[in-house]
Amino acid sequence: MRMSNMTVAVAGFAWLLSNSVLAQSWILPQGTVVKDEGPRTYRFTIDHTATDTTGRVVQRQRVSGDYTRGLAGGEAAWSRVTVAESNGPAEISGPGQKREFMEGFRYRTGPAGLGETMKPDFFKSFPPTAVFERNLVWDTGMIEMFGQDQFARLTLNTPYRVLSRQDVNMPGMGTFHNRDVQLTWLGRSHRNGQDCAVIE
Repeated sequence: MRMSNMTVAVAGFAWLLSNSVLAQSWILPQGTVVKDEGPRTYRFTIDHTATDTTGRVVQRQRVSGDYTRGLAGGEAAWSRVTVAESNGPAEISGPGQKREFMEGFRYRTGPAGLGETMKPDFFKSFPPTAVFERNLVWDTGMIEMFGQDQFARLTLNTPYRVLSRQDVNMPGMGTFHNRDVQLTWLGRSHRNGQDCAVIE
């Protein structure tokens, strides 16, 4: 009985000590900014699932592409963009069809560039039906904006409300309503040393 109490006390002390040490590193360093020191390419894959009013899956779509940022002039470019679809509840199994009109599609990144993507003629080279391909560009810009512009406000595992109740006019597609966008910093990955975050 005494040994058990001692173990609990030691474990509790270690927990308090580790929390006090970790608490000092829970805030990102001030002045942290994204540095584009050359091109970096990321593979984006976004899954869209449509359901009926009972929650039954009626369609799945997967949009994938290589996104390269850090190009000259603060630009980014897309390549190898594909869209795969599956009707009904079945999982997507094929590689998808390539979207040639997005091969080499290039534009400026950052807040000014994101504003450009909302202009009616920005996607003039896209077919009118290329809704999910437009979303790929918008989603990437929003992910970067939410993450890069909020460094000074993030603390570990604490959701930060970026915006709420905001309507966004999407040219040729209607209005999108942001109900409650929150960003949570999850810390640094032990695998690759990168900071991880969740956007909800």
